[in-house]
Parts: sequence; C-alpha cells; structure tokens
Amino acid sequence: MRWMIRGLNVRVSDAIAVYARRKLFEPLKRFERHVNHVSVRLEDREPGRFPMPRCASVVVTLHDGAVIRLKQEDRTFFAAVDRLENRIREAVGRRLGRHRATRRRGAARSQGAAAWAAL
Repeated sequence: MRWMIRGLNVRVSDAIAVYARRKLFEPLKRFERHVNHVSVRLEDREPGRFPMPRCASVVVTLHDGAVIRLKQEDRTFFAAVDRLENRIREAVGRRLGRHRATRRRGAARSQGAAAWAAL
C-alpha cells in the first residue's frame, strides 16, 4: 500500500502528516491486501477568511481499479482527519463487501446450473 500526503495552500507539517497516516492507516489495515494506493490532500479552502475552513480529502485506489473519494471540512486538519477515519472504514468495507457478495452469488449460480445440467 503506497501513501502520499500533500498540501494545497498550506505546508504540511510533520505532526499532521504522522497524525493523518496513523489515523487513516488503522482503518485500512484490515483491507491492506485490497488497497493499492492512498492519497491524502490537506487544503485551506478560503485563505483570507477567519476562521479558515480546513479540508481533508482521501482518494483510495483498490487493486480491482475502483476509486473511493472522501472529503471532509472542519476547523482544523486534525478534526477533519478524525472525521474521515470512520468514513473511510465504512466506505472501503462497503465496497469490498459488495464485491465479495457479487462474486459469491455468481459462483453459487454456476454451481447450481451445473447441478441441473447433470440431471
């Protein structure tokens, strides 16, 4: 699993980079063999406004080519990353669950058809 953390209109400090990696790696650890690439983007939405809205977005690329995009705005980058933590676990789990269910149903159908053909 490859990681990339970058900033737009903001310099990404070591503290926020380590925090984002730690918080977002934990939910994805279960799906590590299915995840190909994770890209985290931190940005200031309106640099002249106070309080400045901060945005954290995550793009997860799975081995089967599917792309999952999540975006969260909050007052600080830490809060935005915290809110993304639960959402990323649910989104990737839901996508992989659908994929597995489709594979299982397809296999069951083909086995059933073979059983009927044998009669």
